[in-house]
Amino acid sequence: MKKVVMTVVGVLAIAASANAQGTWYTNESLWKSLITNTISTANYDGSSVSENGVTATSPGALSTSSGFLYGNTSEFITFTFSGNAFSTKANVLNGSGEQVSSSILFNLDPFVFENLPTTASGDAFIGYISDSAANIVVRATPNSGTRLRINEFSFGNGTNSAGASVAPEPGSLALALTSGCVLVGVCIRRRRMSN
Repeated sequence: MKKVVMTVVGVLAIAASANAQGTWYTNESLWKSLITNTISTANYDGSSVSENGVTATSPGALSTSSGFLYGNTSEFITFTFSGNAFSTKANVLNGSGEQVSSSILFNLDPFVFENLPTTASGDAFIGYISDSAANIVVRATPNSGTRLRINEFSFGNGTNSAGASVAPEPGSLALALTSGCVLVGVCIRRRRMSN
């Protein structure tokens, strides 16, 4: 039984550390209040896909129009900048160019990711502040068959509101607990079958 408990504790620790690298924000005012320097924003009012210190790249061509950055259908956009915090206002378009309810997956590295739900009207906001002072690179990926429309992308250096150690998000913790329960059940079943 000791092995089972130790295994479960290990699984929970790994899951917690995977998301304990920063904090995600859906409240724009709170995110802004935690930035310790001037916030730089790419608002895509010009014709360049790289402005105000943010470089946007994608496997296909990117375009700007009417203050928006557009990606190609089903293609991700990578944002490179100098800072440990970012936020964006974005939405998703269908093949006809209409804004739709969907989602955008944000990846910062193999262990830091978040899914942003979008609606058929208005921009969805998401922000992130890393626990590390190192620069981060952000990749935004739309659902298959849709394309990204970015209204603005902001960045800076932030102080995480939770301090150096950040608790995992409730969804991540629930997943870790479920995995732990499944692991305990498997171990108990094996023990019963071997007796």
